[in-house]
Amino acid sequence: MESIYFVVAQEEGVWVAHGLQHNIVANGATFSEVRHNIEILIKAYAGHGGLGQIPPASAEYWEKFIVAMKSGRLLGDNIESIPVLPETYAFELQAAA
Repeated sequence: MESIYFVVAQEEGVWVAHGLQHNIVANGATFSEVRHNIEILIKAYAGHGGLGQIPPASAEYWEKFIVAMKSGRLLGDNIESIPVLPETYAFELQAAA
């Protein structure tokens, strides 16, 4: 399993997640939905050459990730009870390589 890191934020009520090692983006109405949508994208890429063909995200997203980590904003699996997240957060997803 490969760890894939993301930055995630709520933008106008929609979750938006941006991958770091692989420049993939997904959104959803809830954090669970955005995670599910990311998993769908990863499976789709696995069937078409894998994630290795996708370049990493730009420095802007890596910087957001570093700020989130230094600030202790690493999300766990169950955060649906948090009504609004005004900051950018980081999270890790385990995916088959």
